Order: sequence, then C-alpha cells, then structure tokens
Amino acid sequence: MNFKRKNKLHLSFFVSIAMIQLISCNSDINISETQKQNYFISNIECDNHSNLTYIMVESIVGDTLFFNKQADKILKQIDENWAIGQGTNEIYLDTGKEKLFKIKTINNLGRFITITEINNFSISQPIVFWNVAHFSARVFPNSKKSWSFGKILFDEKTNKFVTHLFECDTNRVSIYLAYSDNLSKWKANEKPILIPDNFKDIYWNAPNNKGEMTVTPLISDVIMHDEKYYIFVYGDNTQENTFISLLTADSLNGLYTIHKKPLLQFNQESSYSNHDVYYPKILKYKKKWLMFYTAKNKNNDEVICKAISYDLRIWKTMKENIIPRNNGWSSNPKNQLTAQVKLINDTIYLWATGTKTVKDLNKNLNKGNVQDIAIGKYYSIDGVNNYSEMKGNPIFGGNPLSASENDHVGAAFQEITLADTTYTFFHSKGVSKPYYKVKFFKN
Repeated sequence: MNFKRKNKLHLSFFVSIAMIQLISCNSDINISETQKQNYFISNIECDNHSNLTYIMVESIVGDTLFFNKQADKILKQIDENWAIGQGTNEIYLDTGKEKLFKIKTINNLGRFITITEINNFSISQPIVFWNVAHFSARVFPNSKKSWSFGKILFDEKTNKFVTHLFECDTNRVSIYLAYSDNLSKWKANEKPILIPDNFKDIYWNAPNNKGEMTVTPLISDVIMHDEKYYIFVYGDNTQENTFISLLTADSLNGLYTIHKKPLLQFNQESSYSNHDVYYPKILKYKKKWLMFYTAKNKNNDEVICKAISYDLRIWKTMKENIIPRNNGWSSNPKNQLTAQVKLINDTIYLWATGTKTVKDLNKNLNKGNVQDIAIGKYYSIDGVNNYSEMKGNPIFGGNPLSASENDHVGAAFQEITLADTTYTFFHSKGVSKPYYKVKFFKN
C-alpha cells in the first residue's frame, strides 16, 4: 500500500527420525553469521537482506517434516508462535503465505516439525517461516470503510491521547479526531474536524477533474511546540504532483490555519524527487528539526530524504536517498516510506517500509514479502546523514493468520510505551476483509 493520496494510501511437527536433506542450489554453501529474524525466514541462511537459498523439504512422514543439520539455525529461533507458508509459483501470488500451516511441535534434536493441514503441503515448493505471535484484539473505528491514522500523541490540554483518523482507499476523504484515556479504548468524533471544502483555493490540495472538492490532504505527523500544534500534511495539485504542507492550531479540536505555501515540493532537476514529495515524519535533534519524507520520481521510484528546519516553518532539503536498500526484503525501488522515527540515547532510529522485487521472467519469485509491505529498522551512523540497516529486518508486517492482516499493512505505524506496556499501532487489511483498519496490540 502506497501512501500517495491519489492511489488512496498505497505487508506474516513424533515419528522415527530419518536423515532428510534441506535442498539448496549448493549443498556446500558457507552459511554466514545467523541473524535472529523478527518477521519471516525465507532462506536457510536466515538473512532477509539477500535472496539466498530457498528452504525446501525433501520428504515427509505423516504430518512431520524432517530437516538436516543445515536447518539448525532456523529451528533454534522459532517456536509454536511461528507458522510455515508456501506460495503458488504464480506471479504476484507467490509471497510464501498463500498456503499456511500451523506448527504443532518442534524437536530441535530430532530436527523435525509437525504441522497442520499436511495434505495441502507441497514437497516441491519452498517454505517460508512466519512469526504469527501478535494477534491484534483492538480495531477502531469499527465500520465498513477503510481508515488510516496520522500521529498518536498525549494532548496535555485535554489530558487524553488523541489522533487524527481519515478515510483511505476512497474518493472522498475527511479528517476526524479520536480520543483515548488509556490507549486501549478509543472514541472517534462523528463530525469531521476538517472537510474538503476547507481547502478551496489551496493549489496543493486541488479539486478533482470535475472541479469538485472531494478530499482533504492526509496527515502524517503532528508536533506540539511552544503551545502550538504543527500538523504536517501532503496533498496533490491538478497535475497530481504531491506537496508537503502545514496546518497549525492552538487546539486540535479548534480552528486550523491552512498555510497556502507548501513546505516542500517536487524538484524537476532531481532524479529522485521530480514528481512528488510526501509522507513527512518530524524529529527534534539537538537545536534543529529534521524531516524524513519520501520523494518519488516519474518512474514511481521512492526514496527517503532528509530536510532541516529551525522553526518548523521553513525547510531545506539536505540529502536525498538516505536509506540503503538491500537485495532481499527491501529490494523493490517502488516502495520506501518512513513509518516512525525516534531519538534514543543520541542515536536516530528510523523505521521504513519495503517490499521485494518481483522476478517475472523466471521461477525465482523471491518469496517472503513480494508486493506486501514489511517494516524494517535503521540507525544513524554519523548522527544525521547516513544510515545502516539493523540485523533481523524486517521487524514487522501483517500476521498471515489474521483475516484482517493477511493482505497488506501500510506505513501508518507507531509504537508507544505506557506503564511498562508497549502498544503497537498500525493499519492493515485482509484478503477477505478488504477494508483498512487501524489496529493495535500490546506486549
């Protein structure tokens, strides 16, 4: 799902022991240092940063899959909170989770796993291990409509947590406020705080081709500074170029000032940003503000960029394309958005989305997260400009066993710790439940 507005907010085994091989293209491969994976394992090397050796099973006995010594590094880091998935060997339907098998037992010494639904298992197809530990028990708002959210923050003026909600995957978008006392129970206002007509004559949020005002800009971050709220938004002009712009307010439930001049716009001279800039996330760093945003070129390639400001109103781009891609889970140049950014012990940590490239000219379909967004974590290595990828990426994606997550997650993502409990908020949709919902789980 891409967070470009015009695309409407554009993702998871007791029987006698036999010696069975885990097939690879090269059985003598030198396995590198094992990375503990957080979301899925798609190769025997346990390294989602690269497309390496597919995980294959040579034979099955009853409901049991046997593995040899090569699988030890996988078996040591999974448990019954993981599942096994297989794809279809069809383009765009081969993410490694189209068929899912729950793990019943794991035996590390015997190197075997027992699974459910064994009759549907195909010995000729690779397998992908998925972490299915999180099940999101909360959804809001509960309606047959797609929703996303901007930024969750504690509003000292109302003594409540608050966020902006807005429709997505729809031709009509308004913005609402939702409140919570404890992050678990939320109530959304029935009346929108901002409607499309509020943006008449704002060229960076233009009417549709019939001249109708049908959508508001989308909110991606909110900053409280000097008793004023700075609401960072993005919208399209009549040529469908996307701009990053600003709203300000003394109260989130009050009047919003719409700033007519955008903060950042596309740069025709840049190979990265010659069509769009959007989805900004803001961070206070030392004596300045940093903005991490996505730029898109005319080929629809996305990169994350960085801008700086000293007053939240005047911004200057300092560097484009700051987040490295890899040859695995984030190899696709068509997706990269900042999901979250935090300053922890003087180090900047940035969470970014990614997908795998689909290989449609051969049978190497790159199972794992093809066409489905996953979220990985990066950290600054020099304080500001250059970033490295954390081991074990990606760290988050939709639970493939959840009917409301097994299709897609988006870049709307936020972790909040309250009284030793971490709340993870995100939005997702399922194959059979095609409405995006704002969801959260606690750990």
